[in-house]
Amino acid sequence: YLADATPAPAGLISQLQAKFRPGDNEPWYKVRYGVSVTTADLRTLPAADRLYASKSAGADLLQAGRMLPAEPCVILAETKDKAWLYVQTAGAHGWVASLKIAVAFTREHWLSYVATGEFAVVTAPSLRMEKDDAAPALETLELPMGTKVPLMPPANVPAVVRGRASADSLAVLLPVRRADGKLQVVPALVPRTADIAVGYLPLTGENVIKQAMKLVGTRYGHMGASGRDPYVMVSDIFRCFGLELPMSLAGWEAAPLRCLSLKDESSDIKLLAMRKSVPGAILLGDQGPYVFLGQYGDDAYAIAALPVVKVQPKSDLSYALEPLPYNGIGLISLKSIYSESGNDLFSGLRAIIEPALR
Repeated sequence: YLADATPAPAGLISQLQAKFRPGDNEPWYKVRYGVSVTTADLRTLPAADRLYASKSAGADLLQAGRMLPAEPCVILAETKDKAWLYVQTAGAHGWVASLKIAVAFTREHWLSYVATGEFAVVTAPSLRMEKDDAAPALETLELPMGTKVPLMPPANVPAVVRGRASADSLAVLLPVRRADGKLQVVPALVPRTADIAVGYLPLTGENVIKQAMKLVGTRYGHMGASGRDPYVMVSDIFRCFGLELPMSLAGWEAAPLRCLSLKDESSDIKLLAMRKSVPGAILLGDQGPYVFLGQYGDDAYAIAALPVVKVQPKSDLSYALEPLPYNGIGLISLKSIYSESGNDLFSGLRAIIEPALR
């Protein structure tokens, strides 16, 4: 189904797949290097069309992930019309609209931007760049949590940047796509009072919870489409500490992280494990990762990104679980929220993961 709940035209997938065939590229395709100039959706097929399994929408079947602004990528292929690029980032791959990628002239040019020494990380839920008539490309730029941007070396920061004194601001370097698609780096000022850190934050349980709390109340979005799902939520939080975390359940289970398995364990064993865990650890469940807040009595509490879930009925006359379009990030009791299977989230816990918190 399409976004307007009408059935997708017959042969739509075949039409999208026809936009690119492996033989379209030369046998020895020379990879290129790029940087995203804005938040960009990664797609499984070269198309912006939203495609759903049912009329009631839900997860977009073509969404493969999300790129943050200033995120580096390797360009592996492109469609014949050059409207879409197939890219590999540090943690994902997929098709991205070419207008959202600035291509470096050379690998050395690319590294001179993405591998700079000093940098800042956005620690706010999102940071919108201020209006600048001299740089219209930056006017609508929004930097989500976890965005990493290079800093201009302090010795090179001029007293005035495009008619504005720089003394009370951080001078960041942002990527812009030129008319020919090439990478241009421009300086921009971010107030020092903004929620942004120079370098990565210290990795402590307290800091993880502080970052997670900033996202409470924000929108849910499958694989980063207009919001955050569990994997994107945790990824954005831990990018503030310099960690790239997996974007799938299989990836989490295979990652070389300090992990205590809870699969098939009893409720008492799970509660005992949580009493020994550090708040800010990751609870890995059937629905994805959550940020552990603590355990009290026979329940556990977490910050989680949830789509449509089930809850206990409000009426004492009903015994059936009721659907709740949660569609956000919130503070939850794991025993009060139920998945589509009818099991509470506590029952679905698979592991406790502590990414070097102790």
